[in-house]
Amino acid sequence: MTGVQTCALPIYEQVEGGKYYITGTKSQYRVGRGETIRTIAQLVYGSKGYAPYIIAHNNLKNPDNINAGAVINLPELELR
Repeated sequence: MTGVQTCALPIYEQVEGGKYYITGTKSQYRVGRGETIRTIAQLVYGSKGYAPYIIAHNNLKNPDNINAGAVINLPELELR
């Protein structure tokens, strides 16, 4: 008997209407003193416009209140 085996892929929170799909975790990042999600997006991705992807990937309820020393996951992105 032959058959197709499937494996479940993780499902990541997505940014509604976003230009990119979140396909996984690229790396982790330790937040420094005075950093915000927007400044991290600028540093890592080259634009503050990527902040919503970091927020969604980490399920941050209050992204303006992130503590120094916190470790966040940076999303791997793929163009839709």
